[in-house]
Amino acid sequence: LVGLVTTSGLGPTVSPTTDRSAIRFALKSKLLFGRRMEGPVLVTFREALDINQEVRGAAAAVARRECAISAAGCNGVSQAARAALVEGRNLEEQQLDALADLAQAMGRLPEPRVVILLTSGIPFGMDGRPSKKMGAVRELFSRAQVRLYTLTEVPDLVGVSTAGDRARALLANSQFTYSGAQSVASAVGGSAMRVIGQGDRFFERIEREVSSYYRLYVEVPAATRRDHALTIRVRSLRPSVEVSAPSGLVIPAAPVKAEPTNDALRRQLARGGSAFGAPFSVGTMTRMAGGTSHQIAFELLLPGTVAAPVNVLFALMDEAGRVIASGQKTLAAPTMNEYRLSSGFTTAAGEFQLRVSVADGSGNIGASASRVVAKTIASGSVSTSGLFTTWQDRDGARHLMATGHLPAAAEAVEPTVEFYVPAGTEPHLRVEFSIRHDDTGRVVYSTNVDAQTTGDRYVSQGHWISGSAEPGTYTLMARLFDGTRELGTYELPMFVGGG
Repeated sequence: LVGLVTTSGLGPTVSPTTDRSAIRFALKSKLLFGRRMEGPVLVTFREALDINQEVRGAAAAVARRECAISAAGCNGVSQAARAALVEGRNLEEQQLDALADLAQAMGRLPEPRVVILLTSGIPFGMDGRPSKKMGAVRELFSRAQVRLYTLTEVPDLVGVSTAGDRARALLANSQFTYSGAQSVASAVGGSAMRVIGQGDRFFERIEREVSSYYRLYVEVPAATRRDHALTIRVRSLRPSVEVSAPSGLVIPAAPVKAEPTNDALRRQLARGGSAFGAPFSVGTMTRMAGGTSHQIAFELLLPGTVAAPVNVLFALMDEAGRVIASGQKTLAAPTMNEYRLSSGFTTAAGEFQLRVSVADGSGNIGASASRVVAKTIASGSVSTSGLFTTWQDRDGARHLMATGHLPAAAEAVEPTVEFYVPAGTEPHLRVEFSIRHDDTGRVVYSTNVDAQTTGDRYVSQGHWISGSAEPGTYTLMARLFDGTRELGTYELPMFVGGG
């Protein structure tokens, strides 16, 4: 069984499955990302920590480097250092919370339990000392018997618009965050690897190690207190054998009374962040609703193997943390081997956070917090909605397709692009829609659609008959034109399930 989650909670989720095409689709569709450290003033996590700890000459060295690159760098170092320090602390806490939740959820899966964390590194110790949460993560990995591997890619600095000093700072920061990943992996008895180029050989190593996995039973002194950490050292008498094992053992405390599921669900929604007890994926799409208002639509998808009923809480929050709108829904049973929920909000333009918490029939809780930007995309005098896609069932009913997952029972896919044009202009707008089967490279659909006036906007809509599509991954592409001038391109990865 293979599954996929992202520690940010923003990326695709794949429930443990033997279907490798589902994993490939999820890896392609969105997220395996790190922080892109480039801007008018660059202060890395390593430098922010040194400046905060008042390391001699740290602030002056960054100021000299940044001032030589741009005028903004002469005066903005202190503010950028504070922002990087806060971001690093938040990222450290988020990563550890996500790993703790993941270990807890994996305890219910069959052994061997292995986590491969593809990461740009972890800014570990941003308070000048290891996070207090590390003890809880170590205990959960030990209790669930989960093996952790971290794969950290050496940064690609090609195209970074910097002088040599800034490039060296980025490389030093990469080593700092890699050391953080090493610290976390070592604490739970795992391994950290640094990847240059393709990671195939590392996956082969992981496969070999998992096939040589042993469980050791340790007799604990009778007087040992519960929740008291014990130091463990494991070694082999054969010098050619490398041994990886947890550095500590914690005897878990007596279980406490479980919190009611509805209370836990509401608490998770209020807290935000991610949880992995119930696997699901969320996708969002936006377009104008009329006047200056915007429509934010979202789709929630869970595998049909999740225990029924499924309770869903969701809330849209503004940048100040205020709840703009919220809702609750119970999905009594799966339909076509999956649970689907579509809903939406009408808001003013702005940046928001969509929080979703899900509890399955066994009380397992999953959660995500997604950033949503409600605004049009400008290209000259023309603005667009982005790609807004629906699928059509046998009865002709239309359903949102924001996650990119197309059920086998779908009869058609309808991609739509809306154009918003100033009064008095007469554009010649059109969209070239195409759909390519990724495994074969074959284009299964291609059409050119002139935009038609519909109320206060121009609309181009495609229609692909998908009923006979073979399972696999596809790429839906929309190229936008005003006459002969290309305005831009939108893509949506799609996954067509089996029958």
